[in-house]
Amino acid sequence: MCRRPSRASGAGRWLPLPPRSPIRAYSDHPPRCRPARPPHGDARQAPAAPERAPAPGARPSWYWAGLGTLLLTLAVAGYLALSAALAFVQVKADDLTYGRPRTTHLDAYFGHAGEAPGRPTHILAVNLDRRVVVIELPAATRRAP
Repeated sequence: MCRRPSRASGAGRWLPLPPRSPIRAYSDHPPRCRPARPPHGDARQAPAAPERAPAPGARPSWYWAGLGTLLLTLAVAGYLALSAALAFVQVKADDLTYGRPRTTHLDAYFGHAGEAPGRPTHILAVNLDRRVVVIELPAATRRAP
């Protein structure tokens, strides 16, 4: 450890720092000092640290980026495939439960002419490939059972 000489003490002399321990080594050569760091924003660059050789079996950083991208792509593709499979199974389960095409028959009193107790209007609703057809059979046109 050393400090640079001040102008008042002489230009060619090195001044030792006070010792930190009672044991001190002396030499004929001036102590080695680290060069002062350049101020922030100075165009001079500090020397680059030497690159370390990769450890045997180590993989480069692009390997991990590629592996992560591949895993993310597989996860999204798996999610889409699983969603499509579950939707297909749900439609088939509905077909087994409700049949195809989906139909509904209702008998109700709507206040039309010809409706009498025991003779309601009949409504038929059909949903075939997302096209809904509603057929109304008024009570006046129906034959009594």
